[in-house]
Amino acid sequence: MQESLTLKMIQASIKDALINNDKALIKGLGIIYSYQTRDEKESERTIYDNGEGFTGVDADFLTSVYHNYERFQSLSHKQINCVRRCMVKYAGQLMRHAIASGVYEQIPGTKRWRRVPSQSN
Repeated sequence: MQESLTLKMIQASIKDALINNDKALIKGLGIIYSYQTRDEKESERTIYDNGEGFTGVDADFLTSVYHNYERFQSLSHKQINCVRRCMVKYAGQLMRHAIASGVYEQIPGTKRWRRVPSQSN
């Protein structure tokens, strides 16, 4: 039987992954970067207060780090630690992304969720 989860439990699991798993951290950074609008990506700052993408405080730094990662396919230990401190606050956006992407589904008739088994071909 698969574990049923609350939204709070899913978000806590995402925070844990961001804190303890470099691969999950980089993936999360890319997901949040993808929510930046085109002009926000080009200017490396937050322009719209739309609740998606980086906050105004983080946009310059995290966009720069993400561009470096795209270019070199790695980050320094110092960059990883700085990104980790910033990214925990994005766990809610990452949770919504996971739900929208079908990673989790709501259990019918409840307020609980379950992880959808991945489809491997």
